[in-house]
Amino acid sequence: MSALAVAFTAVGCLLLLNLLTAVGVRAAGNRRARRARRLEPEIRRAVSDFSMELREDLPQPRSRHERRLLEEALLETATEVSGTAHERLAESFVALGFADRAVADLRSRFAMRRVHAAEALGQMRVREAAGALRAGLRDRDPLVRFACANALTRVGAHGVLRPIIAALTSDRHGSTTGEVVETLLDYGRPAAAELIELLAAERDPEVSLVMVVALGELRSVDAVPELVRCLRDPDPELAARAAHALGKVGDPRSAAELAAQATGAEAWEVRAAACGACGHVAAPETPRALALALDDPSWHVRSAAARALVRLEDRGLAAVRVRLAALGRTGLLQLWGAFELADRSAAAIEAAAAGDRDADALVRATLAAGARARLEEVAERDDAAGRYARELLEETEQAAVTAGERR
Repeated sequence: MSALAVAFTAVGCLLLLNLLTAVGVRAAGNRRARRARRLEPEIRRAVSDFSMELREDLPQPRSRHERRLLEEALLETATEVSGTAHERLAESFVALGFADRAVADLRSRFAMRRVHAAEALGQMRVREAAGALRAGLRDRDPLVRFACANALTRVGAHGVLRPIIAALTSDRHGSTTGEVVETLLDYGRPAAAELIELLAAERDPEVSLVMVVALGELRSVDAVPELVRCLRDPDPELAARAAHALGKVGDPRSAAELAAQATGAEAWEVRAAACGACGHVAAPETPRALALALDDPSWHVRSAAARALVRLEDRGLAAVRVRLAALGRTGLLQLWGAFELADRSAAAIEAAAAGDRDADALVRATLAAGARARLEEVAERDDAAGRYARELLEETEQAAVTAGERR
């Protein structure tokens, strides 16, 4: 046999050997994958039983596929349990080395791997990962920063709220205000004290705005003094957000300042937000301010004041009646429109028919201003409210005829 033939035979054997090796490796991998798929229900059941202390330990994975299935089962079960059950799963997540691998993945060159790593650490509340997650707040990818911020609020790390806000508001392509606030709320009630302290020292309006919104969502009564300070801020967006937050808190201590801003703030956005907040604060100052705001030149302010007065019910009606004679037609009709939108106009007519003087004064004034549709509808009814509506409409028509005859 020639040397050339020997060389060709050797090359052929090598190729065949490589092919057989590849087939063998592929077959072995498929066998492991099939075994893992068969074991998947068993692994998930074992993890669930372990979390409920129905078994003492977790199954030992024998392959990479089984480790992956066990990790996925731990993460998925963790979303369904809490307390001691969650702690058992978290301890196993760390003991099996899954936490260390996730921390290592936070330095991966693949952004989605970094995101998934942060999500896993947050889901398992791995406190030891706080340092790595905090470093992730400086990641170049906004999705990674957001995932690390969410994870930090879940692991209970202290002193991270300011870095989280800075990381999520660092550029225009970052998270929205709502997303940042939602992340802060995951931290829970303890966030309020830290946010109040941070807000007192904050000078960046954009960062302050996020803190103000979060404190409003937390309904933090302790934040009222700082929120009132922000209500006076020259930045209209920050002041308006502070008004919204004070409305959510609903503390009477803010009533005087909200009433002052409802009628005296320079920016209509602030006046409108303050009017809306006044509707949620039970104090003598708020109905009077809202009645005055019905004559505001801005439609948005009048609308907010009208809706707030409707929300205040009897107190709102009493405040309107005091200045009914001075109230302009536009504001009066806008107030009645708010009653209509709240489906309260028929109830106001019924109250007037029952002898409520404030309701009677409002119904008569709005009829004189041209609002007839609801009265005409109620007049079709065969009850006290219907009789009241018919009599009032007849009085108005008779007055119009008399006025025409005098001309």
